[in-house]
Amino acid sequence: MLKRIQLLSQIIRVRDWAKNIVILLPLIFSGKVLSFKVEQSLEILINISCFLLLTSIVYILNDIKDIPQDALNPHKNKRPIASGEISIAYALVTIICLFSGILINLFLFGFNFLEYYIFYLLNNIIYNFYLKKINIINSLS
Repeated sequence: MLKRIQLLSQIIRVRDWAKNIVILLPLIFSGKVLSFKVEQSLEILINISCFLLLTSIVYILNDIKDIPQDALNPHKNKRPIASGEISIAYALVTIICLFSGILINLFLFGFNFLEYYIFYLLNNIIYNFYLKKINIINSLS
């Protein structure tokens, strides 16, 4: 059971969540971070949580797409999906669970940032499946 939790943590890339804190920079630099009410802070935390789940969905989709290339890479071939420790079916169920968590949060707390989530998801899907193959765009990104 502990091994399964560790593998799940690896495929959703919990260790990479810290770099996503960049989404808070506009809030911090606006000077409004200290003037929020408790209910606004909860909304911010819920939306950050949803964004982190969304980034995990993108990581998993990319890992599934890149299985053939990752299997040949001496560093990436140890990733749970590329190595086969996590099946594609398990990865897809994980995506469904993460997406369900996002939807539940959105239904409970409102759809204030839904368009940003959709834009982020579409942007990453288009990049990972199409634009990444174009050298100049890949280099610029």
